Amino acid sequence: MLMVCGGTGAQARAADAAAPPPTISSAQTSAAPIGNTVAYDLKEVLIPDLPEAVRSRLTAGSFAKVRDGLIQDSSAKVREGLIQVGDTKRKVFLGYRGSRTGQFDLPTTALYILAADRPIRILPSWVGGQQLSSTYRRGDSFYRFSATSAGDKLFVRCYEGPLGTLQIGTGGRKVSEVSMTGSVGSPDTAVLVSEERDTGGSMSVRSCRLPVGDYYPGFLNVTYDRLQFGILRNYHSDGQPGARIANRSQPGAIRIRADQPFVLDFSGKPQVLFALPAKDHRVKCGSELLVKGVLIDPALDVMFRYIRQDRQLDPKVVIKRTNGEIVAQGAMPFG
Repeated sequence: MLMVCGGTGAQARAADAAAPPPTISSAQTSAAPIGNTVAYDLKEVLIPDLPEAVRSRLTAGSFAKVRDGLIQDSSAKVREGLIQVGDTKRKVFLGYRGSRTGQFDLPTTALYILAADRPIRILPSWVGGQQLSSTYRRGDSFYRFSATSAGDKLFVRCYEGPLGTLQIGTGGRKVSEVSMTGSVGSPDTAVLVSEERDTGGSMSVRSCRLPVGDYYPGFLNVTYDRLQFGILRNYHSDGQPGARIANRSQPGAIRIRADQPFVLDFSGKPQVLFALPAKDHRVKCGSELLVKGVLIDPALDVMFRYIRQDRQLDPKVVIKRTNGEIVAQGAMPFG
């Protein structure tokens, strides 16, 4: 069976659940077209019978509560099957993430999509990936998934809406090598900026095509010659570490449109946000003061997770009294 996926069509948000499903040219055993969506049959598999690499990832949801804690439940079952994505066959495993809920249709249900023609040694791992709500990339084609509550069927459809371009710009800097790897996300999904290798990792690219929509970095690794840094969405507020972690409904600042590329050139001025202490926080004489500074780009609403140029470059922090006397100073590692 061949699933044909196009990149043009009516205006749509990024990999939206309402996006048109794939075009089907032929049928295959264990796969049945329902309208333009392909439904694949999945079978039950005991966790101890899974390949070792998969078993280690899916055991998190295979624990049963007992009086004194948790024990691994050898009767826990996940789902396994073969699907067709584009012109390639893929082996899929559908399981639990966190705790066993009995449902396989939740957006956070674990979903691993692996090559069907080679031993399973390495499982992919990227921010926002390996779950039912993720968007799967094959070249410049994009696929979305859903499942029945019982997990006996997996539905695959292809995004056929408009695509736009995300690219890394130089911002006027004299650099020759500019690239990125990683993923971007939205309130509904996450997608890699380049195709995943079956042998692990993904390729570095200077630009990529993405479904039209508003994104934030899931985690992007950016390279300017020897300078490398990592960015993700800023989830801190002034004086409130982690205050925005749960707020994922706000659209990101990376606005992908069909008519013009979105250029990440980091030309804005970075700022330091103090997650601790708050701006007007007062501390008693002799008390300990915990300081957590975060380097952010407010225009992109991102924070920097690391900066390297042959070695880790940690910011130097100096704490002074109002009269200029230095109280403390030293490196403040990213994190």
